[in-house]
Amino acid sequence: MNSFVLDCSVALAWLHEDGDPAYVEGTFRLLEGGATAFAPPIWYYEMVNGLVMAQRRKRASAARISEFLEALNEYAVQIFMPDWKNVTAALGHDAKAASGNNLTAYDNAYLLTALQLGLPLASLDCDLIRAARKAGIEDAVKNWS
Repeated sequence: MNSFVLDCSVALAWLHEDGDPAYVEGTFRLLEGGATAFAPPIWYYEMVNGLVMAQRRKRASAARISEFLEALNEYAVQIFMPDWKNVTAALGHDAKAASGNNLTAYDNAYLLTALQLGLPLASLDCDLIRAARKAGIEDAVKNWS
């Protein structure tokens, strides 16, 4: 596999060493194998929030977060900015898709990135996984590990 969409739930699970360990490890094996991960612009903000909350809740020390960021920087994570000619129509579509799939607008950004790029998705979020399956989006790890 050359590319997939990476939900921050997987990256943060790598930091916390929780979630589905085999799935998280499989995702990072893809990256280590040279696959490129794409994410919507919200990824940065979700990652920063996750790291701040991890330190605040004492789930990770500043040193552990620093090690995590160094390791994460070794992988190719590309931010995908959609090319929307009609922002109003695009936002209306996103809101409708998100509400129809029981997703937050933030999670819907990953779904739409996968749809727009035609790529599989790596996520630990049950609602997002369900919406991706419904949309015909393949699972990045289960289908290529």
